[in-house]
Amino acid sequence: MLPSSPSQLAALLTERAATVCEHLLPGGRIVGKEYHAADSGGGSGHSLKVVLEGDKAGVGADFATGETFGDLLDVWCLCRGVGLGQAMAEASSFLGIAIDGSKSRPEKAYQRPQRPVAVKRLSEDGKVLAYLKGRGLTEQALDDFRVSEQDGEWIVFPYLRDGIHVNTKYLHVERPDGKKQVRQEKGAEPCLFGWHALEKRFPTTRFVCLTEGEIDCATLHQCGIPALSVPNGGGGGRLSTRPAGRTSTGRASASPRRRASPAKKDSSGSNELRSSSST
Repeated sequence: MLPSSPSQLAALLTERAATVCEHLLPGGRIVGKEYHAADSGGGSGHSLKVVLEGDKAGVGADFATGETFGDLLDVWCLCRGVGLGQAMAEASSFLGIAIDGSKSRPEKAYQRPQRPVAVKRLSEDGKVLAYLKGRGLTEQALDDFRVSEQDGEWIVFPYLRDGIHVNTKYLHVERPDGKKQVRQEKGAEPCLFGWHALEKRFPTTRFVCLTEGEIDCATLHQCGIPALSVPNGGGGGRLSTRPAGRTSTGRASASPRRRASPAKKDSSGSNELRSSSST
């Protein structure tokens, strides 16, 4: 069965924990049931430790920096200096497998959006910024999502993924007869809103909260909750929850992950690794 979530891929890496550690941390060595290295670049030493066997396999810590790892994907992110999506792509290539669905989705041609016209930064004394602040958003959150304005009355939400402009959505600050005025680029690829802000502030998160609007997404973001928004609202579908993996193609994931508790010294003064489950 091909992995479809970070936790499934991490489990496959754990089956080859020693080989993975030797690949990521060259120059380190196996000590009992652990792999020891000097730091995230490898080398001989004992500051960085990763458990190789048992229930804690994959859990690790760098006792020199206090950095902790819940599994080998966390170790991969640190050693390679990449985000989770890129780490999953590299790890699946290392294992010689594909992420479930990444090679089987039907290809469809989409249009890249044209550069929006008459778009500028939010005006300090303009209607758009006043509206957004009235909705409780901070200027930092608006900057994180690169929100701008058009013609002084339209909010401009850019949809970016992996640094590529995929879509643009426009929301008017006025609602005649209570009806929302909204539009987006024609023929653009469906894409969740907020990848660029998520990857900047929460680069290794395994959980995201999906919202049905860009403002809701930004609100959770500024409260410290990783969030993305669907592009076309919540619709009238029934409520459904399921685990979902954030794959190398940038899809979102909310699979339970195991986190490493903070590294500490035990009563004898030696470095100890612990793990706990979080949902």
